[in-house]
Amino acid sequence: MASEEAVTTELRKLLALVDPEKTTAKQIRKQLEEVLGTPVKEHKQLILDEVQAFLSEKAAPVEEEKAAKSSKRKARSSGVGGSVEDGGEEDEQPKKMPKLSTDNKLEIQLEKNLFLLVRSYNGHMLIDLRAHYEKDGNYRPGKGVTLNLSEYKAVCEKSEELKEAFEKTDDDFVVDLGSRMRKAKISTYRGTKVDIREYYDKDGEARPTSKGCSFSVSVLDTLTESLAKVIEAWGVEDRPSARPQKKKNPETIGGGSGYQKPLLVVELGPKSRVSVSPWQGSMRVDLREVYEKDGAKLPGKKGISLTLSQWEKLKDEVHAITAAFESSTDGFNVGIGPRRSIRVGAYRGKPFIDIREFYGEEGQEKPGRAGMRFNADTWQRLKDNMEKIDEAIKEDT
Repeated sequence: MASEEAVTTELRKLLALVDPEKTTAKQIRKQLEEVLGTPVKEHKQLILDEVQAFLSEKAAPVEEEKAAKSSKRKARSSGVGGSVEDGGEEDEQPKKMPKLSTDNKLEIQLEKNLFLLVRSYNGHMLIDLRAHYEKDGNYRPGKGVTLNLSEYKAVCEKSEELKEAFEKTDDDFVVDLGSRMRKAKISTYRGTKVDIREYYDKDGEARPTSKGCSFSVSVLDTLTESLAKVIEAWGVEDRPSARPQKKKNPETIGGGSGYQKPLLVVELGPKSRVSVSPWQGSMRVDLREVYEKDGAKLPGKKGISLTLSQWEKLKDEVHAITAAFESSTDGFNVGIGPRRSIRVGAYRGKPFIDIREFYGEEGQEKPGRAGMRFNADTWQRLKDNMEKIDEAIKEDT
């Protein structure tokens, strides 16, 4: 499975090339799968969020152009620029308040030039926290950040903690708003303010982008008080989805669908296990980390499920893998299937065996999330139980 970083990078390249008026999110996902060579179903929400952010950024100049044309039409119709009749004086007109775009579902002024907007663009709902500047009697959109409803709710839920961090001038306090790189924190640059911003990853470190806005701490109260109005304008009631949710069976591998109750479960260590389970008509050997809940050990998300051919390949190479591990041969690598391999490495002087799935172009593969590491004890337990695992497989086949 592709990583979030890889999906985000390739997605942004695609969005720069496609026509948003003619391309659907589903078509974008299919193109992304072709580029990455792997399904991206697990990143569906991330892709949707990135598409919404892209549409928002593209919408800003379009709205600015609309406002400019509207201003020119009004100027011509009102006769602005004409001469004053002889003998008379031009009446002093009261200054009109600048206007925002008429396309907004909700408009709330947070500070002098900062607005909370809920609007629709190309069928997608967007929540804007955006600075505006005045020109020709209208407000024009400037820098800001686009949020989805869950990210906006996260800001409201953490508002009290943000206010407390503001009082302490704690610029290390950060609120992660969701799957996208959106964060809320306290900024001490040119005064203490609350800052909501988009970040990007560089060498494992989150770096800020220009997409964001800073405001006084009192704005947090306005954002929280406006939550009900935002939900109403968004058009989604704040209640569970009417569609029944599928319950995950904790006894299935990773809690996913398609698996049945394991025929065999062997503990490899306090936090890991191997199991044998049928899945979609075939047997799988599942290597997985576990977690404890209500006194029971349940399979977690971290791990890898091997087909029978991959399991046989692992057994064929078990002596070579063990020898490389015992001699600390860093760099030993053997493939067991398409984009799957077993390697021997070391971390802080301690050797490990890593069974993992990879992604990327040939020669530039990168390790994916699907995989599991073994130390000397867990690897030995796996070897000790190989015959038992084979017996469970034969009983069902």
